[in-house]
Amino acid sequence: MREPGEHTLADLLKAATAPVSETVIGPQFERNRFWRLMARIHPEWTRAQREKAWQEFRSRPTTEREAILAGVP
Repeated sequence: MREPGEHTLADLLKAATAPVSETVIGPQFERNRFWRLMARIHPEWTRAQREKAWQEFRSRPTTEREAILAGVP
């Protein structure tokens, strides 16, 4: 018998294999949010391509950037 609050091996396996939802990235981490969006839209892009897109993105006005990232968790 297990004590209250203790977990069995089955409980631990269930937790370890459960799907993990995406975490929300705060607005102060704009680069991380942008990279996550680009990874979702363009998974075939290289790091250099994403970095170039990031530089182009950063050259836009803030309001435009906020609109682009509005749906990114």
